[in-house]
Amino acid sequence: MCSWSWPKKRAPRPRTAWGPDQTKVGILLSQQANRSLGTDARVSGILKGLESLGVDVTVFAPGEAAGDLTSARFVPLATGERFNLAERVARQLMATPAIGNAIFWSPATVRRQVSALAKALTSINPDVDVLQGEQQLASMAAIEAGRELGLPVVADLHGMWSEELRAYRSTKPGGRADRNIRTLESAIVQGADHVVVVSPEMREYLLSNLSADPSKVSVVRNGSFPQIAAAPTHTTPRRIVFAGMLSPLQNIGLLIKAASIVRREIPDVEVHLTGRGELTDSVKRQCRKAGVPARFFWFEDPTRLLQFLASCDVGLLPVNADPGRRLIHPTKLYAYMSVGLPVVTNRSASWSDLVEQEEIGIVTDSTPTGFATGILELLRDPGRIQRCGERALTLLRTKYAYTRELETFVAIYSKLGGGRLRPPPITGMG
Repeated sequence: MCSWSWPKKRAPRPRTAWGPDQTKVGILLSQQANRSLGTDARVSGILKGLESLGVDVTVFAPGEAAGDLTSARFVPLATGERFNLAERVARQLMATPAIGNAIFWSPATVRRQVSALAKALTSINPDVDVLQGEQQLASMAAIEAGRELGLPVVADLHGMWSEELRAYRSTKPGGRADRNIRTLESAIVQGADHVVVVSPEMREYLLSNLSADPSKVSVVRNGSFPQIAAAPTHTTPRRIVFAGMLSPLQNIGLLIKAASIVRREIPDVEVHLTGRGELTDSVKRQCRKAGVPARFFWFEDPTRLLQFLASCDVGLLPVNADPGRRLIHPTKLYAYMSVGLPVVTNRSASWSDLVEQEEIGIVTDSTPTGFATGILELLRDPGRIQRCGERALTLLRTKYAYTRELETFVAIYSKLGGGRLRPPPITGMG
């Protein structure tokens, strides 16, 4: 099994007296925008929320700024073409069982990626008070750079590599690669000054499986902001959409089979799928075989993506019930809510209970017939579509207001700054 050690901590960098208007946070990404819809949505939501709370945010990432990242100060990192190529190749190969297993048989590739990203960041000596890494690779690089620069580090983890790769069937539980991945994730938990996760279930996972310090792990759920003023009227609903990456982690088989059933009942229904992800070519073949003339879309600009989603009638969330999926709160759910789209999902985790309890969609079993029945119920009831959409928008303004959720980040920054930052006021329910 591999080991992982961090550079010796340098003395904390001298800072001026902090205040809400002087908080400087550097968010480190390991990839360019438009490589992962989930990461893009998480980061853009965090940026918008932190800026509204008076936090000065700088984003550091390979390549050029895109979409919502331009709302913050963006600094491209000179990581080199070898880094960019390796990042793209690794993402594709992790879905191939034998090769995905080989990537983590030895941690050498990951070490090189982390080192390149950390060196690119330390070389510019960023003017920030706290570093924050998004996902595992950037978190490891942020920890390494933070120790060199004398900066506290927050690791923001959206999912667990170990569980996701098991779901891919890229690694065997208990095998060498699996043990190596868990060692790397444990190193993040132990090396970061604070770890943020997206669900209470994921927090419990870190405490139980990685011996995390409870005082150093906080939950900041995914979320979004309302993108439209009110849910539109749907006179003849027929457009259903799946806004996730086409990867093995998604239950694409359930989606295609259910869509085939729906089209038999409503022949003119439009099925819209993203045109990105490891399984894109395979999904296109499956759709043709199932007689589902799916329409594939992709928008580089997140604003255009949300505008398109707002033109649809029902948002689909077909989910595999593997342990990794049960740990997360999918960003797609909140993207649908932000444009007043009712959701159809199969029961899999606590967030699917949210859909049912908050009456923002329909939760089904995991059979194609059951999933299709949920879609048909909504398509045949335009009034229910509008009620679910309006309820979702109301929740994002009140109970699930994302700015309130992000106040946790500012409280963490205050703690890491020795109390010199004043945490934001706790807002009441709207």
